[in-house]
Amino acid sequence: MFTRRLLLGLSTRATRASIPNKSIYKPTDLRSYAQQTSTSSNAVDNMDMHTFHKLSDKVFDSLTEALESELEEGAFDVAETSEVDYSSGVLTLSLDKYGTYVINKQPPTRQIWVSSPFSGPRRYEYDIKLNTWLDVRDGSSLNQMLDEELSPIFNKQLEVGLGWME
Repeated sequence: MFTRRLLLGLSTRATRASIPNKSIYKPTDLRSYAQQTSTSSNAVDNMDMHTFHKLSDKVFDSLTEALESELEEGAFDVAETSEVDYSSGVLTLSLDKYGTYVINKQPPTRQIWVSSPFSGPRRYEYDIKLNTWLDVRDGSSLNQMLDEELSPIFNKQLEVGLGWME
């Protein structure tokens, strides 16, 4: 009990009643929250792992290829100091003064998570009827968000084709 109090930043005088029940979230709580906050009624809730990886791999392959092509062209102000790296389901796009995007797979929730220097953290679920990945909070597409945020940086309309499944 003493160790738990120290880890939670409580004094040794804190009583058990002063420690909130929900102070430590279990992964199952977070997974449940992520699934409950979906805005799409067409989200694939029971998508099997193989299908999730097939769909998300297409996104990451297309996105990595498009971004590497833009960096090679170098037609924007921070091209020389920018880089894209994809490894183990995590894509990192470092754009110098504009910040860093981290895009990764979340197999337990069947989501793609994006950390954007402009719009913050976002989670996307696949919508089978629209054949696209939609933000669980506002329903916007992953493709739309990337186009809107990256086009001003690359000084041109950037259409990131994400290679959706046929």
